[in-house]
Amino acid sequence: MVRSVTEAYRANLNLSSCLTTVKEASLNYPAAPTVGGAILTGSEAQPSAVVPAAQTAQRVVPGHRHQVRFHGNGGEFFRIWIVNLVLSILTLGIYSAWAKVRTNRYFYGNTELAGSHFEYLAEPMQILKGRLVAVALFTLFGIASEFMPLLYIPLMIAFYLAIPLIIMTSLRFAMKMTAWRGIRFSHRGTAGSAYVTFLLLPLLIPFTLFLIVPYMALRQNKFVFDNVWFGRSKFELNIGAGVFYKVYGIATVLFLVFGGALGFMVASNTAGVGEEAAAAWSADNMGWIIGSTFVLMFAIFTYISAALARAVINALTVEKHGFESTITTPSLAWVLISNLFIVSLTLGLGAPWAQVRMARYRAETTTLIADGSIDDFVAAQQSEISAVGEGVSDIFEVDIAL
Repeated sequence: MVRSVTEAYRANLNLSSCLTTVKEASLNYPAAPTVGGAILTGSEAQPSAVVPAAQTAQRVVPGHRHQVRFHGNGGEFFRIWIVNLVLSILTLGIYSAWAKVRTNRYFYGNTELAGSHFEYLAEPMQILKGRLVAVALFTLFGIASEFMPLLYIPLMIAFYLAIPLIIMTSLRFAMKMTAWRGIRFSHRGTAGSAYVTFLLLPLLIPFTLFLIVPYMALRQNKFVFDNVWFGRSKFELNIGAGVFYKVYGIATVLFLVFGGALGFMVASNTAGVGEEAAAAWSADNMGWIIGSTFVLMFAIFTYISAALARAVINALTVEKHGFESTITTPSLAWVLISNLFIVSLTLGLGAPWAQVRMARYRAETTTLIADGSIDDFVAAQQSEISAVGEGVSDIFEVDIAL
Protein backbone atom coordinates (compact mmCIF):
# COMPACT_ATOMS: atom_id res chain seq x y z
CA MET A 1 0.00 0.00 0.00
CA VAL A 2 2.70 2.46 1.02
CA ARG A 3 4.79 1.79 -2.06
CA SER A 4 1.92 2.74 -4.34
CA VAL A 5 0.85 5.88 -2.54
CA THR A 6 4.38 7.22 -2.13
CA GLU A 7 5.06 6.59 -5.82
CA ALA A 8 1.90 8.36 -6.76
CA TYR A 9 2.78 11.28 -4.52
CA ARG A 10 6.24 11.61 -5.94
CA ALA A 11 4.79 11.82 -9.43
CA ASN A 12 2.28 14.39 -8.25
CA LEU A 13 4.94 16.61 -6.66
CA ASN A 14 6.51 16.96 -10.08
CA LEU A 15 3.20 17.28 -11.91
CA SER A 16 4.19 20.32 -13.90
CA SER A 17 6.96 18.34 -15.57
CA CYS A 18 4.82 15.22 -15.73
CA LEU A 19 2.38 16.95 -18.06
CA THR A 20 4.84 16.25 -20.85
CA THR A 21 6.08 12.89 -19.67
CA VAL A 22 3.27 11.73 -17.33
CA LYS A 23 5.66 8.82 -12.72
CA GLU A 24 7.52 8.07 -10.58
CA ALA A 25 3.29 9.54 -7.61
CA SER A 26 5.42 10.35 -7.57
CA LEU A 27 6.46 11.15 -3.94
CA ASN A 28 7.68 8.01 -8.44
CA TYR A 29 8.69 6.89 -5.87
CA PRO A 30 9.07 3.59 -7.56
CA ALA A 31 13.00 -6.05 -13.19
CA ALA A 32 14.78 -8.73 -12.42
CA PRO A 33 18.25 -8.99 -10.91
CA THR A 34 19.42 -11.31 -13.64
CA VAL A 35 21.32 -9.43 -16.29
CA GLY A 36 21.19 -11.62 -19.36
CA GLY A 37 20.57 -9.88 -22.63
CA ALA A 38 17.38 -11.82 -23.30
CA ILE A 39 14.10 -9.98 -23.06
CA LEU A 40 12.39 -11.17 -19.89
CA THR A 41 8.66 -11.16 -19.29
CA GLY A 42 6.26 -12.48 -16.67
CA SER A 43 7.76 -14.59 -13.93
CA GLU A 44 11.15 -14.65 -15.67
CA ALA A 45 11.65 -11.00 -14.76
CA GLN A 46 10.99 -11.29 -11.03
CA PRO A 47 13.94 -10.23 -8.84
CA SER A 48 15.79 -13.15 -7.34
CA ALA A 49 15.91 -11.48 -3.93
CA VAL A 50 12.13 -11.39 -3.67
CA VAL A 51 10.20 -14.23 -2.11
CA PRO A 52 6.56 -14.68 -3.22
CA ALA A 53 4.10 -12.82 -1.01
CA ALA A 54 2.38 -16.02 0.09
CA GLN A 55 5.65 -17.30 1.54
CA THR A 56 6.75 -14.06 3.21
CA ALA A 57 3.55 -12.70 4.75
CA GLN A 58 3.95 -12.29 8.49
CA ARG A 59 1.28 -12.04 11.12
CA VAL A 60 0.75 -8.29 11.56
CA VAL A 61 0.21 -7.31 15.19
CA PRO A 62 -2.81 -4.98 15.65
CA GLY A 63 -1.98 -1.40 16.63
CA HIS A 64 1.68 -1.74 15.68
CA ARG A 65 3.82 0.43 13.44
CA HIS A 66 5.23 -1.25 10.34
CA GLN A 67 8.00 0.61 8.58
CA VAL A 68 8.43 0.14 4.86
CA ARG A 69 11.77 -1.45 4.00
CA PHE A 70 13.76 -1.41 0.79
CA HIS A 71 16.18 -4.29 0.22
CA GLY A 72 17.78 -3.33 -3.10
CA ASN A 73 21.38 -2.23 -3.52
CA GLY A 74 23.20 -0.12 -6.06
CA GLY A 75 25.55 -2.82 -7.33
CA GLU A 76 22.72 -5.23 -8.06
CA PHE A 77 20.59 -2.61 -9.78
CA PHE A 78 23.57 -1.32 -11.78
CA ARG A 79 23.74 -4.63 -13.64
CA ILE A 80 20.08 -4.31 -14.59
CA TRP A 81 20.48 -0.64 -15.46
CA ILE A 82 23.49 -1.05 -17.75
CA VAL A 83 21.88 -3.91 -19.68
CA ASN A 84 18.71 -1.86 -20.05
CA LEU A 85 20.71 1.12 -21.31
CA VAL A 86 22.74 -0.83 -23.85
CA LEU A 87 19.80 -2.79 -25.25
CA SER A 88 17.62 0.34 -25.45
CA ILE A 89 20.32 2.05 -27.52
CA LEU A 90 20.88 -0.96 -29.77
CA THR A 91 17.14 -1.34 -30.45
CA LEU A 92 16.60 2.41 -31.00
CA GLY A 93 14.45 2.66 -27.89
CA ILE A 94 12.19 -0.33 -28.49
CA TYR A 95 13.68 -2.25 -25.56
CA SER A 96 12.93 0.68 -23.25
CA ALA A 97 9.51 -0.85 -22.58
CA TRP A 98 11.15 -4.04 -21.29
CA ALA A 99 13.67 -1.89 -19.41
CA LYS A 100 10.88 -0.08 -17.59
CA VAL A 101 9.23 -3.35 -16.58
CA ARG A 102 12.50 -4.83 -15.32
CA THR A 103 13.29 -1.65 -13.38
CA ASN A 104 9.85 -1.39 -11.79
CA ARG A 105 9.80 -5.08 -10.88
CA TYR A 106 13.15 -4.67 -9.20
CA PHE A 107 12.10 -1.66 -7.12
CA TYR A 108 8.61 -2.91 -6.33
CA GLY A 109 9.87 -6.41 -5.56
CA ASN A 110 12.49 -5.10 -3.17
CA THR A 111 10.01 -2.91 -1.29
CA GLU A 112 8.61 -4.74 1.73
CA LEU A 113 5.72 -3.98 4.05
CA ALA A 114 4.85 -6.28 6.95
CA GLY A 115 6.84 -9.16 5.51
CA SER A 116 5.30 -8.99 2.03
CA HIS A 117 6.83 -7.50 -1.10
CA PHE A 118 5.06 -5.41 -3.69
CA GLU A 119 4.54 -6.64 -7.23
CA TYR A 120 4.61 -4.84 -10.57
CA LEU A 121 2.29 -6.70 -12.93
CA ALA A 122 2.60 -4.84 -16.23
CA GLU A 123 3.95 -6.61 -19.30
CA PRO A 124 6.39 -4.94 -21.72
CA MET A 125 3.94 -4.98 -24.64
CA GLN A 126 1.50 -2.85 -22.64
CA ILE A 127 4.24 -0.26 -22.13
CA LEU A 128 5.33 -0.51 -25.76
CA LYS A 129 1.81 0.16 -27.07
CA GLY A 130 1.63 3.41 -25.13
CA ARG A 131 5.06 4.49 -26.30
CA LEU A 132 4.23 3.75 -29.92
CA VAL A 133 1.18 5.98 -29.56
CA ALA A 134 3.40 8.72 -28.09
CA VAL A 135 5.96 8.39 -30.90
CA ALA A 136 3.21 8.54 -33.53
CA LEU A 137 1.72 11.68 -31.98
CA PHE A 138 5.04 13.48 -31.64
CA THR A 139 5.92 12.53 -35.22
CA LEU A 140 2.61 14.01 -36.34
CA PHE A 141 3.34 17.19 -34.37
CA GLY A 142 6.78 17.46 -35.96
CA ILE A 143 5.45 17.04 -39.49
CA ALA A 144 2.65 19.52 -38.86
CA SER A 145 4.98 22.17 -37.42
CA GLU A 146 7.33 21.85 -40.41
CA PHE A 147 4.97 21.43 -43.35
CA MET A 148 1.42 22.19 -42.11
CA PRO A 149 1.59 25.12 -39.66
CA LEU A 150 -2.18 25.67 -39.88
CA LEU A 151 -2.69 22.13 -38.57
CA TYR A 152 -0.05 22.43 -35.84
CA ILE A 153 -2.00 24.84 -33.61
CA PRO A 154 -5.22 22.73 -33.58
CA LEU A 155 -3.11 19.65 -32.80
CA MET A 156 -1.43 21.37 -29.87
CA ILE A 157 -4.81 22.54 -28.56
CA ALA A 158 -6.13 18.99 -28.86
CA PHE A 159 -3.07 17.68 -27.01
CA TYR A 160 -3.53 20.23 -24.23
CA LEU A 161 -7.19 19.26 -23.91
CA ALA A 162 -6.15 15.60 -23.68
CA ILE A 163 -3.71 16.14 -20.79
CA PRO A 164 -6.28 15.40 -18.03
CA LEU A 165 -7.24 12.15 -19.77
CA ILE A 166 -3.57 11.22 -20.12
CA ILE A 167 -2.98 11.80 -16.40
CA MET A 168 -6.10 9.85 -15.44
CA THR A 169 -5.21 6.94 -17.74
CA SER A 170 -1.63 6.82 -16.48
CA LEU A 171 -2.76 6.75 -12.84
CA ARG A 172 -5.24 3.98 -13.59
CA PHE A 173 -2.55 1.94 -15.31
CA ALA A 174 0.03 2.48 -12.56
CA MET A 175 -2.37 1.44 -9.80
CA LYS A 176 -3.84 -1.47 -11.77
CA MET A 177 -0.35 -2.89 -12.27
CA THR A 178 0.56 -2.69 -8.58
CA ALA A 179 -0.25 -5.44 -6.08
CA TRP A 180 0.50 -6.35 -2.46
CA ARG A 181 -0.25 -9.77 -0.99
CA GLY A 182 -1.87 -10.72 -4.28
CA ILE A 183 -4.38 -7.85 -4.22
CA ARG A 184 -4.31 -5.20 -6.90
CA PHE A 185 -4.69 -1.49 -6.41
CA SER A 186 -6.93 0.59 -8.65
CA HIS A 187 -7.59 4.23 -9.42
CA ARG A 188 -11.16 5.37 -9.99
CA GLY A 189 -10.82 9.05 -10.82
CA THR A 190 -13.38 10.40 -13.28
CA ALA A 191 -12.78 12.41 -16.44
CA GLY A 192 -14.88 15.32 -15.15
CA SER A 193 -12.84 15.62 -11.97
CA ALA A 194 -9.61 15.30 -13.96
CA TYR A 195 -10.58 18.18 -16.27
CA VAL A 196 -11.46 20.47 -13.36
CA THR A 197 -8.26 19.60 -11.51
CA PHE A 198 -5.71 19.56 -14.32
CA LEU A 199 -7.22 21.90 -16.92
CA LEU A 200 -9.68 24.40 -15.42
CA LEU A 201 -7.79 25.27 -12.22
CA PRO A 202 -4.43 25.88 -14.00
CA LEU A 203 -6.22 28.23 -16.41
CA LEU A 204 -7.37 30.31 -13.44
CA ILE A 205 -3.82 30.90 -12.10
CA PRO A 206 -3.15 34.24 -13.87
CA PHE A 207 -6.64 35.54 -13.04
CA THR A 208 -6.14 34.85 -9.32
CA LEU A 209 -2.59 36.23 -9.18
CA PHE A 210 -1.34 32.74 -8.32
CA LEU A 211 -3.43 32.65 -5.13
CA ILE A 212 -5.20 29.54 -6.40
CA VAL A 213 -1.96 27.52 -6.65
CA PRO A 214 -2.14 25.98 -3.12
CA TYR A 215 -5.79 25.04 -3.64
CA MET A 216 -4.91 23.56 -7.02
CA ALA A 217 -2.15 21.49 -5.39
CA LEU A 218 -4.68 20.25 -2.82
CA ARG A 219 -7.14 19.23 -5.55
CA GLN A 220 -4.40 17.43 -7.47
CA ASN A 221 -3.36 15.46 -4.40
CA LYS A 222 -6.96 14.61 -3.55
CA PHE A 223 -7.56 13.46 -7.12
CA VAL A 224 -4.56 11.15 -6.88
CA PHE A 225 -5.14 9.70 -3.42
CA ASP A 226 -8.89 9.89 -2.82
CA ASN A 227 -9.41 7.73 -5.89
CA VAL A 228 -6.96 4.97 -4.94
CA TRP A 229 -8.48 1.64 -3.87
CA PHE A 230 -6.80 -1.41 -2.39
CA GLY A 231 -9.07 -4.22 -3.42
CA ARG A 232 -12.46 -3.04 -2.16
CA SER A 233 -11.13 -0.51 0.35
CA LYS A 234 -10.85 3.17 -0.49
CA PHE A 235 -8.01 5.49 0.49
CA GLU A 236 -8.97 8.81 2.05
CA LEU A 237 -6.88 11.99 2.15
CA ASN A 238 -8.14 13.91 5.19
CA ILE A 239 -6.45 17.27 4.70
CA GLY A 240 -7.66 20.83 4.19
CA ALA A 241 -6.50 23.72 2.03
CA GLY A 242 -5.03 25.50 5.07
CA VAL A 243 -2.05 23.16 5.18
CA PHE A 244 -1.19 23.88 1.56
CA TYR A 245 -1.60 27.64 1.95
CA LYS A 246 0.69 27.56 4.99
CA VAL A 247 3.44 25.66 3.13
CA TYR A 248 3.26 27.86 0.05
CA GLY A 249 3.01 30.96 2.24
CA ILE A 250 6.23 30.10 4.08
CA ALA A 251 7.92 29.35 0.75
CA THR A 252 6.79 32.72 -0.61
CA VAL A 253 8.14 34.56 2.44
CA LEU A 254 11.49 32.77 2.10
CA PHE A 255 11.66 33.72 -1.56
CA LEU A 256 10.80 37.37 -0.90
CA VAL A 257 13.27 37.72 2.00
CA PHE A 258 16.29 35.99 0.50
CA GLY A 259 15.48 36.91 -3.09
CA GLY A 260 14.97 40.51 -2.04
CA ALA A 261 18.29 40.52 -0.16
CA LEU A 262 20.07 39.16 -3.22
CA GLY A 263 18.41 41.74 -5.47
CA PHE A 264 19.29 44.57 -3.06
CA MET A 265 22.92 43.46 -2.99
CA VAL A 266 23.11 43.48 -6.78
CA ALA A 267 21.35 46.84 -7.04
CA SER A 268 23.56 48.48 -4.41
CA ASN A 269 26.67 47.51 -6.34
CA THR A 270 25.43 48.55 -9.78
CA ALA A 271 23.37 51.68 -9.11
CA GLY A 272 24.93 55.04 -9.96
CA VAL A 273 28.23 53.66 -11.27
CA GLY A 274 27.57 53.92 -14.99
CA GLU A 275 26.54 51.30 -17.50
CA GLU A 276 30.06 50.04 -18.21
CA ALA A 277 30.99 49.68 -14.54
CA ALA A 278 27.66 48.01 -13.76
CA ALA A 279 28.12 45.58 -16.66
CA ALA A 280 31.68 44.81 -15.54
CA TRP A 281 30.58 44.18 -11.95
CA SER A 282 27.74 41.93 -13.13
CA ALA A 283 30.10 39.97 -15.37
CA ASP A 284 32.64 39.51 -12.56
CA ASN A 285 30.00 38.34 -10.09
CA MET A 286 27.70 36.41 -12.40
CA GLY A 287 28.88 33.07 -11.00
CA TRP A 288 27.84 33.63 -7.40
CA ILE A 289 24.65 35.43 -8.46
CA ILE A 290 23.50 32.43 -10.49
CA GLY A 291 24.74 30.06 -7.79
CA SER A 292 22.88 31.92 -5.04
CA THR A 293 19.70 31.94 -7.12
CA PHE A 294 20.01 28.21 -7.72
CA VAL A 295 20.56 27.52 -4.00
CA LEU A 296 17.53 29.63 -3.09
CA MET A 297 15.25 27.89 -5.60
CA PHE A 298 16.56 24.46 -4.59
CA ALA A 299 15.92 25.21 -0.91
CA ILE A 300 12.36 26.36 -1.62
CA PHE A 301 11.63 23.37 -3.86
CA THR A 302 13.00 20.96 -1.25
CA TYR A 303 11.01 22.59 1.53
CA ILE A 304 7.73 22.42 -0.43
CA SER A 305 8.38 18.81 -1.48
CA ALA A 306 9.23 17.61 2.04
CA ALA A 307 6.51 19.58 3.84
CA LEU A 308 3.73 18.52 1.48
CA ALA A 309 4.90 14.89 1.32
CA ARG A 310 4.89 14.69 5.12
CA ALA A 311 1.51 16.41 5.44
CA VAL A 312 -0.18 14.33 2.75
CA ILE A 313 1.11 10.93 3.89
CA ASN A 314 0.29 11.73 7.53
CA ALA A 315 -3.28 12.58 6.48
CA LEU A 316 -3.77 9.41 4.42
CA THR A 317 -5.90 6.51 5.64
CA VAL A 318 -7.34 3.28 4.29
CA GLU A 319 -10.16 1.86 6.39
CA LYS A 320 -8.93 2.21 10.01
CA HIS A 321 -5.25 2.18 9.10
CA GLY A 322 -3.07 5.26 8.75
CA PHE A 323 0.38 6.28 7.57
CA GLU A 324 3.21 8.36 8.94
CA SER A 325 5.99 10.18 7.13
CA THR A 326 9.14 11.43 8.84
CA ILE A 327 10.60 13.11 5.78
CA THR A 328 12.30 16.43 6.59
CA THR A 329 13.72 19.24 4.49
CA PRO A 330 17.36 18.77 5.65
CA SER A 331 17.34 14.99 5.13
CA LEU A 332 15.71 15.26 1.71
CA ALA A 333 18.16 17.99 0.72
CA TRP A 334 21.09 15.78 1.77
CA VAL A 335 19.86 12.86 -0.34
CA LEU A 336 19.26 15.09 -3.37
CA ILE A 337 22.61 16.91 -3.11
CA SER A 338 24.66 13.77 -2.46
CA ASN A 339 22.89 12.01 -5.33
CA LEU A 340 23.75 14.93 -7.60
CA PHE A 341 27.43 14.58 -6.68
CA ILE A 342 27.33 10.81 -7.14
CA VAL A 343 25.85 11.11 -10.63
CA SER A 344 28.08 14.04 -11.65
CA LEU A 345 31.38 12.59 -10.42
CA THR A 346 30.70 9.26 -12.15
CA LEU A 347 29.56 10.89 -15.42
CA GLY A 348 26.12 9.36 -15.02
CA LEU A 349 27.22 5.83 -14.14
CA GLY A 350 26.27 6.41 -10.51
CA ALA A 351 22.60 6.93 -11.42
CA PRO A 352 21.60 3.41 -10.24
CA TRP A 353 23.07 4.07 -6.78
CA ALA A 354 21.26 7.42 -6.66
CA GLN A 355 17.95 5.76 -7.52
CA VAL A 356 18.44 3.08 -4.88
CA ARG A 357 19.37 5.66 -2.24
CA MET A 358 16.22 7.67 -2.96
CA ALA A 359 14.04 4.53 -2.88
CA ARG A 360 15.56 3.52 0.46
CA TYR A 361 15.05 7.03 1.86
CA ARG A 362 11.39 7.08 0.86
CA ALA A 363 10.87 3.66 2.41
CA GLU A 364 12.66 4.44 5.67
CA THR A 365 10.61 7.60 6.19
CA THR A 366 7.23 5.90 5.63
CA THR A 367 5.36 3.81 8.18
CA LEU A 368 2.02 2.00 8.22
CA ILE A 369 0.14 2.41 11.51
CA ALA A 370 -2.14 -0.61 11.83
CA ASP A 371 -5.37 -0.14 13.78
CA GLY A 372 -6.64 -3.68 14.09
CA SER A 373 -5.56 -6.76 12.20
CA ILE A 374 -4.04 -6.13 8.79
CA ASP A 375 -4.30 -9.85 8.06
CA ASP A 376 -8.07 -9.86 8.57
CA PHE A 377 -8.30 -6.71 6.46
CA VAL A 378 -6.33 -8.33 3.62
CA ALA A 379 -8.31 -11.57 3.89
CA ALA A 380 -11.54 -9.61 3.47
CA GLN A 381 -10.20 -7.98 0.31
CA GLN A 382 -9.16 -11.35 -1.12
CA SER A 383 -12.57 -12.86 -0.39
CA GLU A 384 -14.53 -10.04 -2.04
CA ILE A 385 -12.30 -9.85 -5.10
CA SER A 386 -12.48 -13.61 -5.59
CA ALA A 387 -16.28 -13.43 -5.51
CA VAL A 388 -16.70 -10.39 -7.77
CA GLY A 389 -13.85 -10.82 -10.21
CA GLU A 390 -12.09 -8.04 -12.10
CA GLY A 391 -13.00 -8.39 -15.77
CA VAL A 392 -11.16 -5.36 -17.08
CA SER A 393 -10.64 -5.24 -20.83
CA ASP A 394 -7.03 -5.39 -21.97
CA ILE A 395 -7.70 -2.60 -24.44
CA PHE A 396 -7.43 -0.05 -21.61
CA GLU A 397 -4.37 -1.65 -19.99
CA VAL A 398 -1.71 0.37 -21.74
CA ASP A 399 0.68 2.90 -20.27
CA ILE A 400 0.24 6.28 -21.95
CA ALA A 401 3.22 8.45 -21.05
CA LEU A 402 3.58 11.44 -23.34
